[in-house]
Amino acid sequence: MQNRNWIFRPELTSPLPLPPPPQPASLSSNQESAAETAAYSLPITLTPVTLFRFSALTFNAHKIHYNREWCRTIEGHRDLVVHGPLNLILIVDFWRSIYGKKHAVKKVSYRATNPLYVGEEYKILMEEETDGVSEVRIVDLWGKTGMRARIERF
Repeated sequence: MQNRNWIFRPELTSPLPLPPPPQPASLSSNQESAAETAAYSLPITLTPVTLFRFSALTFNAHKIHYNREWCRTIEGHRDLVVHGPLNLILIVDFWRSIYGKKHAVKKVSYRATNPLYVGEEYKILMEEETDGVSEVRIVDLWGKTGMRARIERF
């Protein structure tokens, strides 16, 4: 059985245009060391073309993925937002590059926790598998977790 929970932002009622939020404060030493201690790490930087193509492929017409002006002035993001499902695909592909030669995915559970933005490098961090389960997270340049995932294998 598959469960999905969607969270929608409230209707936009503030005066427009919204100012874009500032970039987060710099990394703390704890955040840097957490990223460095992961067993496996994959840096990712996506382009606006990639997001546009993924939107087209998935029939996703939400402007936060392809219209920078809308994203910044209407939705209040600092740039285009990377699709959650695209990040999930990247996570599973990364897992497969490490474990997929010997194992198949049995179950994936995930939760997007913060937006990740186009043009900003972020990392997929995966710990060593324990009892057939891999814990994975995506962390942005400022150490903020954008997605968590748990992959169970056969």
